[in-house]
Amino acid sequence: MVLFSIPVFVIFWVPGLWVCIFVILFLYHSHANENSYLDEAKKYYSVNYFRFIAYSYIAYFVFSLISILFFSSPLQSIDNACIFLIWLAISPVMAILKPSSYILGYGCLAAVVMAFLMAAAQFHVLKIDRPYGMYGAVFPGTGAIKFGDISLLIGIMAYILLSGNKLQLLGVLGALFGLTVCLYAGARGGIFAALLCSVVWVFFIRTNRITIIKVCIVILFIGLAIFILNTLTDNHILSRIKVTMIELANINNNNFNTSIGTRFQMWRAALMIFENNPILGVGLNNFDNALLVLYKQHVVPKSIIKYSHAHNEYLCALATGGIVGFVITLFLFFLPMSFFKTDYHEIVWGKLGFWGVCLIAFFALTDCIFDRRMTVMTFAVLISICISGSMAQNNTNIKSRQAIS
Repeated sequence: MVLFSIPVFVIFWVPGLWVCIFVILFLYHSHANENSYLDEAKKYYSVNYFRFIAYSYIAYFVFSLISILFFSSPLQSIDNACIFLIWLAISPVMAILKPSSYILGYGCLAAVVMAFLMAAAQFHVLKIDRPYGMYGAVFPGTGAIKFGDISLLIGIMAYILLSGNKLQLLGVLGALFGLTVCLYAGARGGIFAALLCSVVWVFFIRTNRITIIKVCIVILFIGLAIFILNTLTDNHILSRIKVTMIELANINNNNFNTSIGTRFQMWRAALMIFENNPILGVGLNNFDNALLVLYKQHVVPKSIIKYSHAHNEYLCALATGGIVGFVITLFLFFLPMSFFKTDYHEIVWGKLGFWGVCLIAFFALTDCIFDRRMTVMTFAVLISICISGSMAQNNTNIKSRQAIS
C-alpha cells in the first residue's frame, strides 16, 4: 500500500511523500524480514557502486555548504542536499520491506491515470491551454513542464514494472497515458527526452533484432494516438509543433523573442557566467543575481533576468558550481545509471532504475531538475526503491540457486 501510494503523492504535489516515510517506519516491526536494520544498512551501503552514489550525495551537501558560506548563496541551497542525505539514511528501510514491482507498477498506473484525468479536465473544462496538474505556475508553462515530465516518467515506470506477459497491456496503457499528459502539457523537453531514450536503447541496450514491421507498428500506434488526441484538443498538438518550428526559424533569423529563443539566451548567459567563474561558479541559487550583473553590463536582454535557472541542469551547474559543481552533477546522474546497468537484463529493478535516471538526465537538457524539492525527491526515491528492489531480488536468486544445489 505504501509503494502504491508513493507515485500518487508525487503526481499530486503534496507533502504526502513524507507521510509515506513515517508509514514505512511505523510498519517496520510488523513487515520486516529476518535481517535487522543495521545488517540491511551495511549491505545497502556496501553494494556495488552505491557507496559512490552516497559519496556524490555527500559531495553535493558539502558544496552546498561552501556556496552558503563563501558565495552568499541563500539558505535554501541546502534543501536539496538535505533531501539526499535524509533518503540516504532511510533507504535501507525499503530494502527490509522488500518492495514489490507489481504493487509499485499498479501505483504508477493509478497515478498516471489520475494525471490524465486532471490534464483532460483542466484543458477541456477549465480551458487551461497547458495543464499543470497541481504543480502551479510562477511563470506560464513552468508547472506544465514538471507535470508533463513526471507524468511521462511515471507512465514509463508503469510500463517497465508491468512488463510481464499478462500485465503488458496495462503497462502499455500507462506509458500511453504518460505520453498523453506530456502532450497535453506541451512539455517539448519531455518528448525530446523520450526520443533520446529510444536512441540510447537502439544503439547501446537492445539485444534483439529490430524488424521493420515492429518499427512500423510502434510508429503507427503512436501516430494514431497523437492524431486522436490532436483531434480531441482542436489541433492543440499540431499548433504546438507549428509554434516550435516557427521559433526555430526565428532563431535562424536572429530573433530570440520566443520561448526557445529565451532558452538559447539563458544557455549563452550560463556559459558566460561559467567563463568568468570556471572553478566553483557563482554559488548555488545565485544564477539570477549573476544574470542581473550581465544585464547591467548590457550583455543580456532584460527579458531573461527574471529566471532563476538556465533551463538546463548541466549549464546551470557550470554557471553556479563551475567545474566542481558540474562534475558532482554528472556523478548524481551517471553513477546510478552505471549501478543499474549491471543488473539491467536480469532484474526488472535494474531496468527501471536505468531508464528512470536516464529519462531524468535527458529532462535536465531542457529544464533544471534540482531547482524543485519534488523533482529532487522523485529522483532520490526512484534510486532508493530500485536499489532496494535489486538487493531483494538478488538475495532471492542466490537462495534459489543454493536450494537447487
